[in-house]
Amino acid sequence: MLTGKRKVFILLSILDKQIVKKVLVFLGKNERRIVASLLKNNIKFSETEKIKVLKEFLATMEFYRKLRKLNINLYFRIGLLFLTTASFVFLYNFDGISHIISEFIKFLAIGGEYIFVFPILMVYIRNKTGKSFFSYGYTTKKPLYDIFIGIVASVCVFLLLSLLNLSLTEETALSGFYKATYILILSLLAPLCEETIFRGIIYDLIEKKFNHNLALLGSSFLFTFAHLPKDLNEIFLYFLISFILGILRFSSRNLIPSTIAHAFSNILVYLVY
Repeated sequence: MLTGKRKVFILLSILDKQIVKKVLVFLGKNERRIVASLLKNNIKFSETEKIKVLKEFLATMEFYRKLRKLNINLYFRIGLLFLTTASFVFLYNFDGISHIISEFIKFLAIGGEYIFVFPILMVYIRNKTGKSFFSYGYTTKKPLYDIFIGIVASVCVFLLLSLLNLSLTEETALSGFYKATYILILSLLAPLCEETIFRGIIYDLIEKKFNHNLALLGSSFLFTFAHLPKDLNEIFLYFLISFILGILRFSSRNLIPSTIAHAFSNILVYLVY
């Protein structure tokens, strides 16, 4: 009977050497050493074993292909639901095309685009990594510690944000649907999306090609200018805030502390200003 380890060795012996090198990157040092030494020893496997393992491998790939297709359909429906909901809001009390445009601009002014960005991110991460959104950057062995660090860091970020002396939106009299949507975006969707994009996807891409120092600087630079700073003071403050969030990402190796710091600082600014 074939064991799990033997199946792995058989599969690696079948695969192209370049593919094997890519697979080894995801293993720990000890695992890489064991696998490399066994492959060097040129252990012989029977054709029957190879055929059996290859069939299992192809069946697994077919399963994940179908699962990915299912997930894409699911996320498409989620996005369509958000779009339909937003459309009903815009068409409510319809008063001409100018009314729809003004409502849409108002919706975007409170960060409404994040409602559409979030499901797109979910699909992107699933397709690129094979992981769910929260498995990608929100798994940790020390959840309470990461949450605590995030809350402490949020105080520092809030103090820096307060130096901007700006409200987070130009809308000063939000009510009803817009107020509820704004609070949801401010406290949940915006931090989740921005941290996943800048401290997750962009950070990982730069780190893999270069190193964590450039990943920290590059993600902070992009985060800064994505917020359209108006002067050098804002550029410095946004960059410094992003740098702090980036350090949380690097030290914890997950997005929980930076997302909590981001969310709590947003809420504090909203309550104070």
